[in-house]
Amino acid sequence: MRYVKIILENILITWAYAFLTVPHKIINGGVTSFSMIAASFLHSDTALIANVITLLLLASRRIRATERILRLSRLHLRISHPAPRPLSTSLDKGECGCVTLLASG
Repeated sequence: MRYVKIILENILITWAYAFLTVPHKIINGGVTSFSMIAASFLHSDTALIANVITLLLLASRRIRATERILRLSRLHLRISHPAPRPLSTSLDKGECGCVTLLASG
């Protein structure tokens, strides 16, 4: 029953957009309304501009998701396979226990 309500609500909102808001040029936000505004300036079709904007948004989201996956995989590689530290660096900083004891005693 829940899914039937969701489907009916989507049909109702689609009908309202297609037959009320767009034909009467009601601006209420979102890609369609932005496309209506851009179409009035560009003298183009609203549906064409809405489709182009939607495709651009989907492509940018896909690029960001891919970048996030790559960043996480690099982080995983750094955590699971840390780079070895050179001995000279740890001795210079006094991080070795024997160097610390000699310096303080």
